[in-house]
Amino acid sequence: MGDAGETLCAGARLVATAAGDLLARIETPLAEALVSVRRAQVLAYRPRGCAEDLLFVGSRTAFRPGRERMGGVPLCWPWFGVDPDGGPIHGFARTADWRLLDCAPQPDGAVRLRLVPEPATFAAWPHPCALLLEIRVGATLGLMLETRNEADHPWTLSQGLHTYLRVGASDRVRLHGLDGRCYLDKARGAPVAPCRQQGPVSAGGEEVNRIYLDAPGPLWLDDPVLGRRIRVRARGSRTWVVWNPGATEIHRFADDLAPEDARRFLCVETVNTASETLNLAPGAASRIGADYQIETL
Repeated sequence: MGDAGETLCAGARLVATAAGDLLARIETPLAEALVSVRRAQVLAYRPRGCAEDLLFVGSRTAFRPGRERMGGVPLCWPWFGVDPDGGPIHGFARTADWRLLDCAPQPDGAVRLRLVPEPATFAAWPHPCALLLEIRVGATLGLMLETRNEADHPWTLSQGLHTYLRVGASDRVRLHGLDGRCYLDKARGAPVAPCRQQGPVSAGGEEVNRIYLDAPGPLWLDDPVLGRRIRVRARGSRTWVVWNPGATEIHRFADDLAPEDARRFLCVETVNTASETLNLAPGAASRIGADYQIETL
């Protein structure tokens, strides 16, 4: 839809980058956002009057062919985590090419994107399907990822919104809404035994990598350094992943993250995985989404 620089709708424009990405800059009376069209990845969102962005993007990350930026909201699809058949971690939707479909008018500006079904992209995924992402930019940031099975057979799906929330200091924030919930502690390695959360979730110097089960939310993240609270409401999901590499593991991501970046974000991810892996019948659709709202503490 259109060339770089063309107005998409009131307050939204396309901007081509030298590296080959296509960015949608969205401005509404309520907020502004930056979206990578090529990767269907929200890179920035800030309501009017907020001093800090909702999202964190790694200080070393960049748009590269076959890669996603580490930060913002990468998409995990059609599997979350490691593919048992040897495919790329978190699937291929976050590194495939997407196409902009349309842009809705103000005041709650929205864009819709569709995954381009290139033969190479689906070489390891022989299941005809349609994948759409809607991004709403208003007083809250709203995301909705829709999958429709267009095959004549069922197939399984795990997926997620791998959201990097910007924080003032990861060891100072507290994530509420998961007290008493069971989780799988992936940072401990295999075998993974169920644990139970006691009080709010915190992140110190070591890696945090947990899958929280049967937790409808909402969650809220209190950040005394930035003086704000972030509320997250899930749609189509009762499973959350909380991740931060900590000072002990951030070296594994040196291409995208500087050592000091570990203290600047906490991933709070809305997912369908583990006990919530889906089985889509022919013609059936799956929708997973989240809404993010910033409040003053």
